[in-house]
Amino acid sequence: MSGHQVQQCLQRAGGKYVDSAKKDIVGALSQFKDLAPGTDTFMFPDGKRRTAFRLKGTIPVYYKGACYNIPVTVYLWDTHPYYAPICYVNPTATMVIKAKISCFPVSGGISISWQHESLCPMYGLGVVVNSATLANAR
Repeated sequence: MSGHQVQQCLQRAGGKYVDSAKKDIVGALSQFKDLAPGTDTFMFPDGKRRTAFRLKGTIPVYYKGACYNIPVTVYLWDTHPYYAPICYVNPTATMVIKAKISCFPVSGGISISWQHESLCPMYGLGVVVNSATLANAR
């Protein structure tokens, strides 16, 4: 994945910290080769609809000794990497998400215990996505 493509998407989404966000995103993309960058119109939790940078694709999730490729979309605030991303599972028509699985609620949002804290610069986007892949392995 080219850094130039990531930078163009960040600029379309109005990213405020393009250089640091680009570095973080390119690092995550090197770990998760099935994610692709782009932009979408997204309704953020603050109630504002705007163009957002997003990563979309699959991540490997380990559960009870098996690996499943789970389709996800990760939306980034324009202040990334200084604000935690918003992550969703995009279930296929034949996919069943059981409510008992800890970080994948039926609503589709991915909830990681420290995701809502402002720790992204300290951990990086790759660590956030990796946390989702390992959260159910326990």
